[in-house]
Amino acid sequence: MMVAIAEVYQNLGLYQRADGLLQNALEIQSKRLGTRSREYLKTLLQLGLVRMNEGRYEEARPLLRNGLDTAREVGGAESAIYANALLLSARLDGLELRVDDAIRIYPECVELHRKLYGEDSLELALALNDYGLALYEKKDYKGAEKIQRQALALRQARLDLYHPDVSESLNNLAIVLTDSGQFSEAEPIALQVLEVDRKIYGERHPYIGTDLNNLAMLYQFRGDFAKAESIHREALAVRAEAVGQQHPEYGISLSNISKAQLGLKKFAEAEQSQRAAIVVFEKVYGPRNPRVAASYNMLGSIYASQERLGDARRAFEEALRLYEGMQQHHTTTKAETLLGLGRVRLRQGEAAVAEALLRQALELASGYLDEGHWRLGWMKTVLADALARQGKWGDTKALVAEAEPLLIKVRGEDGVELRTIRRLKAEIAAADFRR
Repeated sequence: MMVAIAEVYQNLGLYQRADGLLQNALEIQSKRLGTRSREYLKTLLQLGLVRMNEGRYEEARPLLRNGLDTAREVGGAESAIYANALLLSARLDGLELRVDDAIRIYPECVELHRKLYGEDSLELALALNDYGLALYEKKDYKGAEKIQRQALALRQARLDLYHPDVSESLNNLAIVLTDSGQFSEAEPIALQVLEVDRKIYGERHPYIGTDLNNLAMLYQFRGDFAKAESIHREALAVRAEAVGQQHPEYGISLSNISKAQLGLKKFAEAEQSQRAAIVVFEKVYGPRNPRVAASYNMLGSIYASQERLGDARRAFEEALRLYEGMQQHHTTTKAETLLGLGRVRLRQGEAAVAEALLRQALELASGYLDEGHWRLGWMKTVLADALARQGKWGDTKALVAEAEPLLIKVRGEDGVELRTIRRLKAEIAAADFRR
């Protein structure tokens, strides 16, 4: 009964209440049934899941490691309890941003769920859903979209629209579509998810904070910073109440609203929000972590926008220092840091140094973004600017020709990035005239 009540609290987002009940249940079960019983093992894994939801990753890790080892011994490597423990371990790897580790585990996890439960099972859909999230974190958008569509199809075949699992899959698909630049398809899905989740969970559930955050990011990517900031504020308020101000999701909302504030040129607010995010991330993950590095990268962008080039350069260089030695998938955000630092060095009159940094950024980004992604178009534009400063007009012209259609496709003819394209085309024409 105690475990069942804890599960109700967990579904309501009342993680602290669930945590306390599960701890009590474990103590009772260990005395009555022993620590190798299946009932004890299930409760142990459930407590690990609650700790993940609370953002207490360091406390979740030993619980899940113990659960995985015990499940293998008690049930065997092809048992349902082992499959669940393996799935939770991979999910924790993803939450702790050890995405390469998670992606190594998920194929085994998916196949085990397929073997145990069948091709059309909801259990397989859950494993696919989590695998798709890991691919998304790695910026493998094509792979993530394919897997998420498979998970969604399985869930829609068995469940109605207002089931939480269907809503979760729709939400994850919207995230992938947003980050891959498919805004027109992503927006109605994101709005539908928010509407459905409000009916399922009410207004102050952690999932509502996630929905609002994702919707705000969609408008942010489209350049509607005012709308994005407003929705980010809603997300912050929900997350402060639902999970607390020391939870990583609250830090993510702080970091994201900083980006919208930068777009609105609210520089002081943007810096304050980003520094507050760093405090949260350092407390949750420690000082050497990808989220901390990404926040320093964002600080660099905030300073650069104010022509505080010395501060910007130091912030970008600190981000690069933090990225050293991290897992391979963090090259995604490292590429953005190289881009930012390259732009600063270019504005400081160091075009040759900027060129080298920008070529590194473009090489890294080309490894994880589709060749038609607008972000590659922007990196090529900035690199073209560095080449133009050195009089390398032939290479400049070629890069502008590659970049322009990529930017127009997603950002439109009036996108701010197109201003640089137009300036470069004018400079190329002037150089051709002089020759």
